Amino acid sequence: MSNDAPNPFRVFLPQRQDALVHTILQMRERLAPKDREFAELCDVMGSLQIQPWKDGPPRGFVMSKEPSAHEFIYRRHWELSKEIAALRSALAPKEKELADVQTAMEKLGIAGTVRVDDLPELGVTIEVVEAPATIKQMIVSALTDLFHNGASPAELRDYMSMTLGRDVDRNSISPQLARLREQGVVEQMTGADEGKWKLKVDVYQHPIERVLADEYAEAQERRKEP
Repeated sequence: MSNDAPNPFRVFLPQRQDALVHTILQMRERLAPKDREFAELCDVMGSLQIQPWKDGPPRGFVMSKEPSAHEFIYRRHWELSKEIAALRSALAPKEKELADVQTAMEKLGIAGTVRVDDLPELGVTIEVVEAPATIKQMIVSALTDLFHNGASPAELRDYMSMTLGRDVDRNSISPQLARLREQGVVEQMTGADEGKWKLKVDVYQHPIERVLADEYAEAQERRKEP
């Protein structure tokens, strides 16, 4: 090998940094309006002395066709808290990787490092109790954020591993895809793309709310079992 050949590692780091910065900014942009709405809801709830649900809607709760202000506020606060937690759980490993890339670049004396703290937040900081994203949530995130034209279970598994840092058995992905299809969230493609899955909804409208609501309903049913 020629001594003038570029060092692959030194080439990779700035490229990876640029890709991460782009992704983080996009994800923060998605979070910003949710954070702002959540902050407004919390302010209103404080003024009205409304205590948020701790574990989701109480048993037997059904949203009215024409919900009252209190009904809407309770439900919207819960929905937003779950959406924000899911989005932040996907954002955190990206920010951690960018910090690691920046540390490596500084160690090697590579110019152009960008610290995570230098990136604009685009929104306000809201303290939300985070929980690991479920397989269904990760599938929806993958199809929403990256695979607009569909993805195979293997591609989804690679996304979960490389992007979210989650090692998921491929045999665990297919059943969740089937359940998402039953919920009307995804559909299996045919023809040249047979074996791939895509969102049935607009790719720019994150359907995480439907997934979370279904998972809550399933959890409530399990509680009733002897």
